[in-house]
Amino acid sequence: MTCEIATNEVIMIPLNKLIASDLNARKTASPEGGAELKASLLAFGVLENLIVYDAGKQKFAVAAGERRRTVLKALAKDKTIRGDFPVPCIVRSEDEAVELSLAENIVRVAMHPLDQFAAFAALIDEGKSVEDVAARFGITPGIVTRRMKLARVAPVVLEAFREQAITLEAVMGFAVSDDHAEQGRVYAEIVSRGGAFTRQYIVRMLTHQKVATDDERFLYIGEEAYILAGGTISRDLFDEEGGGYADDSALLDRLVLENLTVGAPAYLSEGWKWVEPVLAVSFETKRGYARISPRHYPLSAENSARQAALATQLDEIAEQTNNQEPEDGPLAESYLRIQAELQDFEAREYVFAPTEMVLAGGWLTLDRDGHPSAELGYVRRDDLEALDSLRRAALPSQPEADEDESNDTGEGVASIDENADDDDATGHDDLGESPSTQGGGLSDALLTDLHAARTVALRLELMDTPEIALRTIAHSLAGSLILNETSVLTVIAREIHISAISQVFCPRDDGLGNRVGRWRTRLSEGKRGLWHAVMALDASELLDLIAVCAALSVDATHSKTSAYDNRRRMGHADQLAETLGLDMSRYWTPTAGSYFGRVSKKAICIAVAEAAGEGIAFRIQDLKKPIMAAEAETIAAKTGWLPAVLRTKGVPVDHTATEALAAE
Repeated sequence: MTCEIATNEVIMIPLNKLIASDLNARKTASPEGGAELKASLLAFGVLENLIVYDAGKQKFAVAAGERRRTVLKALAKDKTIRGDFPVPCIVRSEDEAVELSLAENIVRVAMHPLDQFAAFAALIDEGKSVEDVAARFGITPGIVTRRMKLARVAPVVLEAFREQAITLEAVMGFAVSDDHAEQGRVYAEIVSRGGAFTRQYIVRMLTHQKVATDDERFLYIGEEAYILAGGTISRDLFDEEGGGYADDSALLDRLVLENLTVGAPAYLSEGWKWVEPVLAVSFETKRGYARISPRHYPLSAENSARQAALATQLDEIAEQTNNQEPEDGPLAESYLRIQAELQDFEAREYVFAPTEMVLAGGWLTLDRDGHPSAELGYVRRDDLEALDSLRRAALPSQPEADEDESNDTGEGVASIDENADDDDATGHDDLGESPSTQGGGLSDALLTDLHAARTVALRLELMDTPEIALRTIAHSLAGSLILNETSVLTVIAREIHISAISQVFCPRDDGLGNRVGRWRTRLSEGKRGLWHAVMALDASELLDLIAVCAALSVDATHSKTSAYDNRRRMGHADQLAETLGLDMSRYWTPTAGSYFGRVSKKAICIAVAEAAGEGIAFRIQDLKKPIMAAEAETIAAKTGWLPAVLRTKGVPVDHTATEALAAE
């Protein structure tokens, strides 16, 4: 049996004789690529025939090629071409035209991006400018430059892309460096480890010895000064914010220290004994130092009234902006002015004693925004004896009552600690089964990271919900005092530690850290003055302090040591999350690194099916694990999907992108 392939005779039909067809298989128009198609039609004409059928009255309906017809009509409307511009068409019967329309849209294979990159590169090599190529294809010069950048990535990377071993996003990551040897080394290392080729991870590996241009050190020195000193910058053309990397981190560090050193004498003139410029102040930096605290000096009645008025104005702005910092306009100017004036009042209200300053000092470093920042009030070991003598001499001569031998450290933090039996009717919570207590086959390491992220999110939510924080503490105290569930301790001053490994996948908690810092300054009189400081707080201040302390003590972390303790703690964590209406999608996003690269391929498919439908999951089920994880990351990012352990009862998961994904 022999098969014949139908031949199609091409005829030229005037543009004004062509009309749209209701039978076109593609019902959803794509807004993308209109400019490119327009430029292509002007430069090269109609390269692909339209498929039409006779619609009567000397008109022909376009079953395949409607996008080309629409662009041609736009050109005719602009008087760029004539209304009767001849268009190459193939005329078929109405039934055949519908089938051909469907076949064209299904069978069509787009040019591989690598072939496009190579074609652009060939035009540039022939002497055409970036602007010429951009104009000819209806795209911006920036797009041409980025595609040229991709074309010059290491051959081993491009070959992997051609074989679909890595994604285009991964190639973009490799393009951050021009060093083919380094690109090849990173590619081989990821392959050997079986890791995921995500753009973020590749960029991090290729730039780990460089400094991002949004780093505080670069922001402080500035691009102009850095380049003037001999530094160079690698641009990341695929960074939406136009970022890059300073190649010489040693030069940048030297410039930072030199500039900070210039500002040190100003602090010495204020009365400090020593000030040392450093790149960063860590816990290890502070080890072995004692610390003095600023003392509270009440403001005058006039200044106190002004301070209260400013605080009221700040609250009014917060109401207008839904508790968001205004970004521009008169409101933003007022906000910054009020903040600056309040900070000035705080600086006058809380100051270090000059007699102690002469024994202390600190470090001059940078804050996150690249501004000089001083951490002061630290006393070296050699000066501790002199500081002790100074404080003893300042004590009253008359005898005092014995100091309360409590565990008060000046930072009373309530720890939510539940150890109650759950098999009687003495008021214990009926926790039942909760999603967060079920591992769902996830590894302990992944569960640890997921619950660490939820712990930080709960802290951030509780910090801004004083009433619930107060009730949470009451819950803890009632368990201790009424249900007799603990020993003689009623409140445990303990902040739950989250490991540095888990912190990589946790939301940023700068807001909580800043609030703790402000309260540490406010209550800095130490043991002897803490009681009076707390008793002097008004109701709103007291609630804020309780909320911050409660937030610090939230423990929704995963533990392998005790399944019983884990279940009780997680049950209360679920109740707290439900009460707060915690939406973890605001704080955590599943990525190849944080989730998909750490579960089985079956688990990835189940997650994608939940997020975007079984059809999408079916499309990726046969991919290799690293590629599947990266694809799942892209898909899930559009849906707000969360694993079961991070979902909150009563808070719906937003899968708004499901229909859009299914249509792609």
